[in-house]
Amino acid sequence: DVCSSDLYLENDMDLEVTFDAEDIGGTISYSGKGTSENDFLRYKTKATSDLMGEDYKDYLSLETSAFHEKNDAYSKDLIDRMESGETTFSSNFIATQKTQINDFKEGMNAQHEEQLAINSELSPGMASPEFHDYINYEGGTNSLSDFRGKYVYIDVWATWCVPCIYEMPFMAEIEEEYKGKNIHLLG
Repeated sequence: DVCSSDLYLENDMDLEVTFDAEDIGGTISYSGKGTSENDFLRYKTKATSDLMGEDYKDYLSLETSAFHEKNDAYSKDLIDRMESGETTFSSNFIATQKTQINDFKEGMNAQHEEQLAINSELSPGMASPEFHDYINYEGGTNSLSDFRGKYVYIDVWATWCVPCIYEMPFMAEIEEEYKGKNIHLLG
């Protein structure tokens, strides 16, 4: 279920937002002027999550025609929903959303091409690319050559990424599980 969503406001909107802090995604609701725009954004957030599925990399690794088919269906669904006439949206909202949907599609196309290139270079069984002087989670630096003869587990994350922050404590658990074995963990 969606646990967050964008909020859209324009001058002259009088929007009331209610939710249970324990289950934001399951309980958020809108009332007043601006409800239709914000209900659409909630729908769009869920549709985007459904598009990408549980593993973002699997989505980006789809065969090209399947990838474009999914993205085209996603874009068409959103635009059709806005233009169906069932709900009235402000013209500014529609223009903004169409631009964002197009930008999203272009961005996903670029990421898809990049992922396919990565997949062709980093398939299972291929040698790892060399890296030099990467900053690790302890603040030091490492190069792949520092670990010759060992298995290397690399956990890549970003401090601005909420799911990454959530996963960071599990690195300590993995380190404990493999302590004393011929493996080095990098974060």
